[in-house]
Amino acid sequence: MDFLMPPVPPDKDGGRQQSLTGELAAVTMRGLDLALEQRVLVTLSGHDLEGRSVERKLPICSAEVFIVLKALAIAGRDKPKDAYDIHFVLLHDERGPQGLAKALRRLRPHDAIDAAIESLQRDYKDIDGRGPHDVCAFLGRSGDDKLAGDVLAYVQEFLSSL
Repeated sequence: MDFLMPPVPPDKDGGRQQSLTGELAAVTMRGLDLALEQRVLVTLSGHDLEGRSVERKLPICSAEVFIVLKALAIAGRDKPKDAYDIHFVLLHDERGPQGLAKALRRLRPHDAIDAAIESLQRDYKDIDGRGPHDVCAFLGRSGDDKLAGDVLAYVQEFLSSL
């Protein structure tokens, strides 16, 4: 289990361990304050391990803030799933790229949002950029220019709507 917390000075970018006790530390995560402030409740229902029906409301990070966190992750590590997660949200959120951008605009100014935008602009410049490439690689479709073009188009639409 990972414990997360917003960065504390001088660790403005996150990604480091912050000691909490002699034996317990939390990983600092830039933008986590947004995730905690911009929560939405989702209802999950199903059956527990003993076959009983259960339903719970769980707080999750809003989709627009999830994009921010994933864009920051792309800037700090090499995991193609981060790019795929951004693509998935832009493709499947009912508000679409423009609606997600509109929701994110309301949260500005915020340094984590600005850094995320820089990350997206850098990694989604063109069809050969890291973002489109990573989505294709994650899906096992390396070299699929149509998919890469779609990935690029969604992120560019999101960015141009900010």
